[in-house]
Amino acid sequence: MLGCRRKRTVFQGRPRKRRFIAQENVAGALVRPKPIRTCSNNPYFGSPQRLRFPKQTIAFHVALSTSKDVHDSTIVYDQVKLDTGHGYNQGDGIYIVPEAGTYVFTWTSICNVYDVFQTVLAVDGAQRGSSFKDARDRNVAELQQTTAVVILVLNQGDHVFIRMGNVYDHGTFISLPMTYGESTFSGWKLD
Repeated sequence: MLGCRRKRTVFQGRPRKRRFIAQENVAGALVRPKPIRTCSNNPYFGSPQRLRFPKQTIAFHVALSTSKDVHDSTIVYDQVKLDTGHGYNQGDGIYIVPEAGTYVFTWTSICNVYDVFQTVLAVDGAQRGSSFKDARDRNVAELQQTTAVVILVLNQGDHVFIRMGNVYDHGTFISLPMTYGESTFSGWKLD
């Protein structure tokens, strides 16, 4: 049985232009070398100018740093955890689509005890998704959580944001990562 190790071989005292894999048997005797195939997806062999690196995925993930009482407005997630496409503005809470394509958006809202609210995913002001949570049960004093997922085809420059809904337009978002969890907003482009 042959035990293979990769190493560069030298012929007639000088390295050859082509790289080879030399195989050694258990006794250490060289077996006929085989040329290495250079290809664009093999980062270990081949010239660097021929390597192709994968395109960076466009994605963002933001959260509320603390609990926040919101009244009839856009929810501004002030803690940016990831933003590879540089589209999220933490000053106004709006994500500007960096390039056209199909995107997945998800948001999680934690509702305060005895509170009720609706959140809406809006694209250029038009409602494209919604989520509703009702924690008004007076017999159970606990926080309630809701998560929604929306898949959309968007154009470059579209404005995407989460705002309070028309039905229940105010509420307290809980964001206590060490105890109860975070209210978050995320999105990524499907390649």
